Amino acid sequence: MHWAVGDGAQIRVWQDNWLLGGLQNTPTGPGRFVHPNLRVKDLFITGTSSWNLPLLQQLFQNEDVQRIMRLRPSVTGNQDLLYWKLSKTGSYTVKSGYHFTQNLVMGLARDTQSILALFLGWRIWKMRNRLLFENCRDHIVQVIKVAIMDMHLWREALLHNEPAMPSPSSPQPQLITDILPQETCFYCVADASWKSPTENAGIGWSLHSRQGTPIIQGSSAIAPTYSVLEAEAMATLLAVQQLHRLSYKNVMILGDNSQLFKSLEGYNQKNNRGMVCNEASMLVQDILKLSKLDNFTFKRVPRMFVQQVDQLAKRARLEDKQYVISWLNN
Repeated sequence: MHWAVGDGAQIRVWQDNWLLGGLQNTPTGPGRFVHPNLRVKDLFITGTSSWNLPLLQQLFQNEDVQRIMRLRPSVTGNQDLLYWKLSKTGSYTVKSGYHFTQNLVMGLARDTQSILALFLGWRIWKMRNRLLFENCRDHIVQVIKVAIMDMHLWREALLHNEPAMPSPSSPQPQLITDILPQETCFYCVADASWKSPTENAGIGWSLHSRQGTPIIQGSSAIAPTYSVLEAEAMATLLAVQQLHRLSYKNVMILGDNSQLFKSLEGYNQKNNRGMVCNEASMLVQDILKLSKLDNFTFKRVPRMFVQQVDQLAKRARLEDKQYVISWLNN
C-alpha cells in the first residue's frame, strides 16, 4: 500500500511508503536518528502545504529531497489517502494481489532480464560518454540503480498510456458546443505537455464563452511530475484555481486524459464508480473541492479539441516560461 500526501498528518516519515520515483518508498538520511517520530506535516512550512526546503536538506539525502519536492500535497487540506498502486482503481482486492504475485513470478523469469539489459546498456553508454567528454566518473552501483529505475518508469508509462479504443457506434462531435449541457455558461480546455519524470512539464488552459469566444488563457512550465497523469491533473487544477479566483460559475472543464476525467466525471454523477486512487488523487480531490464551490463540471473530449492548449503547454515547457495569464477578449 502507498500513501498519497494530503495534509501529511497520518504519514510517518521513516516508516510509511509515501515517496515515488525510486527503488525505496521511504526516505533515508541523518534525520532518522535525530527525529524518529516525524510526520510528513512536520516537513511543511508552518501554516502552509509547501515543503520546507532548508529542513529537508538537513534531514534527507539530496536524492530524496528532490523526490519529496516533486510531490504536491493537498492545497485544500484533504486528508492523506492510502491506495494500492498495483490495481487500476487503487483499491486492494484479493484478486489484484493474486494477479500481482502470479505476474511477478512469471514475469521476472520471462522478460525482466532482457529488458533490464537494454536499459543497463544505455546507462553504461552514457557513463562512458560522461567519462570521455566531461571527465566525470559515475559509480557502477549508481548506474545499475538508475537503470532499474528506468525500467520501472517505462513499465508504469505503459500502464498509464494505454490508448482508449473509440467506439464505432459513437460518432465524434464536430464542435465543443455540441457536447455542452444547456446550463453550462462557459467551457475551459486544459492540457499538459510531459516528457519524463526528470524534466519540467508544461501546462495550458483556455476559457471560452458557451458560443466559443475565447476569454482568457494561461500557460506555464511546472516542476517535474512523476507521470503524464499528474501533469494533466496539475493543468486542470491551475485552471480551476484561476477561474475560482475570478468568480466564474457553471464552467465545464474539458480534457482528453481518460484516466483523469474518469475520476472527475464519476463525481459529477454523484457516485464512486469513477473514483480511482493513484499518484494524482490529491490533485483530483483539490480540483473537486474547489469546483463544488462554483458548480464546475467535467467531461473528457477527443484529442482534436485540446490541440490549441496542447501547443500552449508545449511552448511553455520548451521555453521554461513563468505562469502567464492573458485576456483574449475585451
